[in-house]
This record gives sequence, C-alpha cells and structure tokens, in this order.
Amino acid sequence: MKVFTVRALISMILVCLCQTGSSLFASTAFTELERTEDGVVLHGTVTNVVEPFVFLYESPDLVTWREAARLHNASPFQYFLPIDSTGDRFFRFDVSSGPGDWSNQIAVYSDPYAAYSAELPYVKFVIKLDQPDKVYFSGNYLFHYDFVTARIEPFIGIPRDAFDNIARHNAGRQLLVGAVLLPSERSSEFGIQLESETPCRRSW
Repeated sequence: MKVFTVRALISMILVCLCQTGSSLFASTAFTELERTEDGVVLHGTVTNVVEPFVFLYESPDLVTWREAARLHNASPFQYFLPIDSTGDRFFRFDVSSGPGDWSNQIAVYSDPYAAYSAELPYVKFVIKLDQPDKVYFSGNYLFHYDFVTARIEPFIGIPRDAFDNIARHNAGRQLLVGAVLLPSERSSEFGIQLESETPCRRSW
C-alpha cells in the first residue's frame, strides 16, 4: 500500500489498495495530487491490466467510503474532484479489467465508448442537475433511457413517460442528456449536443 500525504487548505491521504500478492502492487498507485481553487486533480497509473477500469473512492474518515468516479481506459488516469476547504479527505482506488459499460470520463481520441460508425462520432452522456460536476458517459446503451433506467440512481427502473418528464422538459427536469461530438475526418472540432423538447436554460 502506497500512502501519499499532502497538506494544504485541507489534508489528504491518497491510498492505493491493491490485491494482496498481486503484481499490481508495485506498479499501481496514485502519482500526484494537484490542487485547484475549487478541488483536486488526482493522477494515477495502472499497469499489467488489460483495459484497466478504475473505481475511485473518497472518505472523510477512512471508515465511510463513497464511490466518487469510474474511469475506463485508465492507464494512466487523471480526474478532477470538486471539494470544499474544510476537513480531511482520503482517496483510494480499485482496478478491474474490461471497459465496463459507463464511465465518468472519456478520452479525446479513440475512446472505446464512441460511436465511430456515425458521420460524426459521438459519446452519449447524462448529467444529474443535483450533481452538476459529474458526467455519466454511456458505453453500451443505444438510448439514454436504457442507460439511465439501468445504471443511474435513483432512476433505475422508471417508466418511459417519467424519464421524458425529468429529462426532456424544463418543468420537473432532473437530468440533462446529450452527446459529445468528437473530431473526425469531416471536422477537427468538438461539440456538445443537448437533447430536449424545451429550450435548455443558460444557468445549467
């Protein structure tokens, strides 16, 4: 177990938990903590794993842990977490092999979640309005509805009309759904496309 401690406005300990006796132990770890005005960027590396999929956790006390992010294609990885300026924060991550079917981060080029068969390659995403700093990118779901009702709490299993009410209309909206448009032979630009039956508010 590698421990990396940094004290700034708050104290943080980065803990990488590896499988006992695994060859990952010597090569899988956090490598850097980068402070920003409103959060922290965690840097890490994973080796000896095919298509590493990282589960990132945070805790205020090393007892109660919550999942902060899932990162696919994560060797190496970096991820921004918004945090306040009070109290301690502890971080750890676990690693599995395989792309998974959703992630909180995508790569700029050659992302395995992208639909490259389209004229403009894209990756679908969902944002919960009560969690505006976190993006959920869909890997294996054809429609936003399928992704949300299979994976996004607390909306798992909701009927289609309920999904349309919270995702496509401003009255009662709880989700933003759309796609990131990626560079292609047709264009070198990026784009963000939002899907909605009513115009989205600028405040979002």
